[in-house]
Amino acid sequence: MTTTQLGLVPFRGSLAIAQGSTTRGLLRSRRFVRVYPDVYVAAEVERTHAVLAAAATVLVPGAVISGVSALEVAGVPCALPGDRVEVTVPPGSRGVAVAGLRVRRRPLPEGTVFTDPFPRLHPTVAALDVAAERRPHVEAVVVLDQVVAHRRAGPAALEMFAEAYRGRGRRRLLAALADADFLAESPQETRLRLPLHACGLPAPVAQQRIRTRAGRRRRLDFAWPEVRFAVEYDGDHHLGRLPEDRTRLNELQELGWRVFYVTKDQLRDLPALIAAITRAYEACVAHRVASQG
Repeated sequence: MTTTQLGLVPFRGSLAIAQGSTTRGLLRSRRFVRVYPDVYVAAEVERTHAVLAAAATVLVPGAVISGVSALEVAGVPCALPGDRVEVTVPPGSRGVAVAGLRVRRRPLPEGTVFTDPFPRLHPTVAALDVAAERRPHVEAVVVLDQVVAHRRAGPAALEMFAEAYRGRGRRRLLAALADADFLAESPQETRLRLPLHACGLPAPVAQQRIRTRAGRRRRLDFAWPEVRFAVEYDGDHHLGRLPEDRTRLNELQELGWRVFYVTKDQLRDLPALIAAITRAYEACVAHRVASQG
């Protein structure tokens, strides 16, 4: 590996010096950043949770990336602020105490460890571990929904492994699995769906598909088809799609649908949000009754 390539993935500094790939002086320069003792990456590499997890396997011999860190490496963004990087080592392995790093000692199920690009636990098993530990309940459900949404695990596999799960938090895991619908396209949709199901309204249809008069297929996050009322989460990705979203709304209104849009800020006050959605739903019911009368 050339000096130019060095650091694109985490590496052990002392080994790179011994192999002649770099020098102690270069390691101390602005070209590299130390992420753990004797573990470095190039300065231009963004130090994401996944990169720190990869660096932890360089620091800890025999470590397997696990928990939320395994999900991040697999492309499932589930890390919350304050989540430590997690790796698992065999029972009896030597301990490592580093800030921001959690080292678990336990045997891992046979056939559940990938080695590319770094040793990591299969996303199915990692998601179950996280769901068994994560609080509050809604955040455990978010993890299960998202590992399926990102196509890193299937519902059947999650249910099969959960049935055999004997670790701590099994009851919490099974409760989260029971509330997961594996349809949410974003964490916020799960965080909205659970209170919608608990508020006393009829259960909405998730990811309701409809066809416009022009023949285009549209999908609604949560819908009550009998009264043509829908709730849509309006995430940050919608900011650059205003013309497209307005066309979509016009098509829905042409079919008699009323759409209630939810923003990230509204989710911070769930009681007020659910009360507003309930009022909008009841108005649609009243309008439906009046139009039929």
